[in-house]
Amino acid sequence: GPVLVEVNGRLRGGEGIWLPIADACLGYTQVSAMCDAYLNHEAFNALPRVPAGLRAHGAWVTVRSSAGGAITRIDHERIETIRQLPSYLDEYVPLAVGKHVAMTVDACTVHGCFNLAHPDPEQLASDYATAQALVDAGLFDVEEATNRNA
Repeated sequence: GPVLVEVNGRLRGGEGIWLPIADACLGYTQVSAMCDAYLNHEAFNALPRVPAGLRAHGAWVTVRSSAGGAITRIDHERIETIRQLPSYLDEYVPLAVGKHVAMTVDACTVHGCFNLAHPDPEQLASDYATAQALVDAGLFDVEEATNRNA
């Protein structure tokens, strides 16, 4: 018969860069609830049994690279455009000229993210599309690594 393999009963990964989105959308996070369970029973007991409505809608825009190699230029104008979006919340974008990046092929090869949250889902969707387009256009240039043994 059916066998349960995993229930994913753990905190979400990603070094916690998702926490600001959860906090903006719900007013608390898994991490804050866990801390309250141990350190502030009154606050923990005040949490709803299930999420009770959203304060905002959120999205995570990953920074991707279409090639592997060394960053030669960062497009600060595109990054600043994302930062000016009404839904912009915060970011983790550790880019630097000279830093080596891998070509993005999966969740382990992304190079940062922008967190977005907004009470209006249409505003969030518009900002998400804009941020994705800017990331797709390239936030940085890469000098592709070459195989010198070839």
